[in-house]
Amino acid sequence: MSLSSQNITRFDRQEGLLYQNRVENTRVYITGAGPIIGDFVTHLALLGFGEPHGYIAVNKRRKVLTDDVLGQFLLRSTDVGKPLSMALKEAVWREFSIRPNIIGIDDAGHHKFDAVVAAMSSHCKETTEIDPPTSAKPIWAISTKTAAYIGMRRPKFAKSEFNILTPSLAAVAAGFAAVEVLRQNSLIRPSDILSQEIILRYIVQHPNILKKYREAARRYEGVPIRVRVKIAGEKLSGEIEEYKETVQTYCEGKIVEQTTVDDNRVILKFTISKDSNLARLFFDHIDLYEEAPEEMGTPKDSLMFSPLQGTQLLEENEEVIIIDKETKVPSSLHDKKIFFLGIGGIGSWSSVLFSVSNTKNCTMILNDHDQKVESHNLNRQILFSMRDLNYPKVVAAQRRLRELNPTNQIVPLPWQTEIGVANAIVMKDLIPLEEYERKKKDTPNIQVDNIELPREILREESVIANALTQTDILVCGPDSIRTRYIASLIGKLLKIPVVSAGAERMEGKVDYFAPHGDCYVCRYGEDSKEQYDVVSCTGRLPTPSTSVTSGIIGSMQMAITLAAVSGLKDITHFLQYYLRYQTLAQCIEGISCHHTKKKTCPEHLNLPKHENPIIFFGTEKRSEEQC
Repeated sequence: MSLSSQNITRFDRQEGLLYQNRVENTRVYITGAGPIIGDFVTHLALLGFGEPHGYIAVNKRRKVLTDDVLGQFLLRSTDVGKPLSMALKEAVWREFSIRPNIIGIDDAGHHKFDAVVAAMSSHCKETTEIDPPTSAKPIWAISTKTAAYIGMRRPKFAKSEFNILTPSLAAVAAGFAAVEVLRQNSLIRPSDILSQEIILRYIVQHPNILKKYREAARRYEGVPIRVRVKIAGEKLSGEIEEYKETVQTYCEGKIVEQTTVDDNRVILKFTISKDSNLARLFFDHIDLYEEAPEEMGTPKDSLMFSPLQGTQLLEENEEVIIIDKETKVPSSLHDKKIFFLGIGGIGSWSSVLFSVSNTKNCTMILNDHDQKVESHNLNRQILFSMRDLNYPKVVAAQRRLRELNPTNQIVPLPWQTEIGVANAIVMKDLIPLEEYERKKKDTPNIQVDNIELPREILREESVIANALTQTDILVCGPDSIRTRYIASLIGKLLKIPVVSAGAERMEGKVDYFAPHGDCYVCRYGEDSKEQYDVVSCTGRLPTPSTSVTSGIIGSMQMAITLAAVSGLKDITHFLQYYLRYQTLAQCIEGISCHHTKKKTCPEHLNLPKHENPIIFFGTEKRSEEQC
């Protein structure tokens, strides 16, 4: 079995989406310069490239440049001057506890690669040789002043200075390139495999065995049988099922079916769960032979993302030209307060990118109620590594983000944001975090009916509400639609923009809600208020996902966030990305957009009185015609 025991949990969530064996044996060559390289290698490492027989290769003579380090989080300034292959390998181990085969190659022309990626950012000033082997057609990954691009043709673009959008756009381009490597090598399964298990069924015959087993089950609270599976040496508990027979007889010309239970036979059933080494042994070597749509593996000629409407991708005389939007994008961002609601797969990418986007003296409020980092988080949540296991997420995230950017203040809030936070905002029930911690420590208890109760009730919702009232923008990436609805409600109450994002399986989307524009209910209807289901690896609806899905959506979310908080105009307010087909659907106002602010907004954000007694907005009734 190719997956090591250390990586079994790491790749668990993506095995149903990718052919993991093939991923690990793929050979990729990277050339070029800039932050795309570090982000691209991050994606490859988290996907499982480079182990055990595949590799990630760069030119052996290539050293780490300053341009490679600026605006990304894998390589550090201390890596400048080191051989790039060595620096990347050390960095991946340091950050993610993974040891992929990252090698330096003397002459790329003498090697056969499964994919070649040529990366470049428009701000790169140092001249770097781009040396794709002549035998391979490279995937071009480019970031410019306002755009991220990948394609099979090398685009033309204008040089520009590093700006606050550069890291996010580089990360988007890197994610696009990783997806293209998956697509062109047929590494994506056409259908999602949501679960895998092996079921063993035995029919056992013995006089009155059903009665005996039922009596034993009552006595022992389960079947009194243990079977030792010799392959992998795992013990499994069994279940019994009735053995039923259906007999057909003819009666007056009609077929009559009669089902009877055989008291002398039972079915013993043993389930080998997907977490079993034995199940993985089978699953890792069995593929579904199904016909994939042709467009799933067709190389993408060109794909571009921009957080700003007005950025264009033109074709002239078979050449591709990126035309950046004519606007002044600031080179740095100062003294802003950003509220991150959820720092999981999407939030970890967006918060990291905010930190490396030349932000200074900003306040990052991290709100996530997960009380510990778990091993299954490590395949896609780049904030965390092995050292963070079992720490509260906000505590581990605070430590990592301080390392990335010591000038920013990181405020952890390890509680859940629910409707009570909106209530606290309306009632002005606000308390600063420092005061909450002091009072919680010093508030005396009183006895009521022999029960110790605090003299003053302190609510975490009041602390979250207080932080939100001082926030410039709300960045929302939770794992439930209900929470996204609440975030939109809070945005309307406080008149702050909300950038909401979600991702699962092989697709994701980003919504930008301006303070005076439409809201979540305008776009997705009243049902969004009641969708409590948690779509995650630990929720009631566990779902497969890949690191690259979360990475691309989180990077797009941060590009839009930075554009909004900087006061840039014509911000992209909706996009949906489909990895399997490398397709990006987005709204263009006045051309292809059906999102409008309904006349019932924001009143329709109110909950029914039986669920929440607080009225957030006016409730004047409007006729159906007016709506």
